[in-house]
Amino acid sequence: MRRFVGAVVCGAAGVALAGCVHTVGGTALGASGASGSSGASGGGLDGVLLGADQINAVMSATAIAVVDTSQNMQTTTENVSRPDCVGALYNAQDSVYQNSGWTDVRDQVLQEPSENNAHRVEQTAVEFPGSDPARAFVNASLAAWSRCSGKEVTMTAGSDVNRWKIGDLVITGRTINQTALQEDAGGWGCQHALSAVAAIVVEATACGNNIADQAVTIIDEMSAKVP
Repeated sequence: MRRFVGAVVCGAAGVALAGCVHTVGGTALGASGASGSSGASGGGLDGVLLGADQINAVMSATAIAVVDTSQNMQTTTENVSRPDCVGALYNAQDSVYQNSGWTDVRDQVLQEPSENNAHRVEQTAVEFPGSDPARAFVNASLAAWSRCSGKEVTMTAGSDVNRWKIGDLVITGRTINQTALQEDAGGWGCQHALSAVAAIVVEATACGNNIADQAVTIIDEMSAKVP
């Protein structure tokens, strides 16, 4: 399962603001965090990721645990009917971050150990050489995700076919997020959220049957850990 809200319109001119949630159509985000590099290379990125106990608290669960950790960008093995929406649906995609100037990455997947897990979370921290390229990546993602709002995307892996309906792109403060619901899956949905803090891009996806703003909460908590 992957990731992915309705929206309330507020304010007009720009989205370089905090404490406001609204639908957007590709307007660039303003600055976030301090200027320059955070210096959070290597082990510093590991420190930005939340512990399983923190993820359980956000997801109102008790048995979520780390099932995979990577220091590389990912390439989905599923056939996505709208390749332009890969960045809106998946974390840490090589094709999405390509040519963005990123220098280091930590990606982690957490869920219950059972096959029919009730929750799935993916959290990603990506380092850039400075705050400007990190912010530029979020702005580019904002534009790309907005073009996927309201779209249906089919994911095919062998004989397994899943259809997702992507909701509106929303900005909460300096975080962009989008929620998608899987069709005929009993309410299973995923919220995908993304933000930049200084030279670090933080990305989270939270999946379950009662998804609201869990991914945004994870982003807030990750952002607070950026050095």
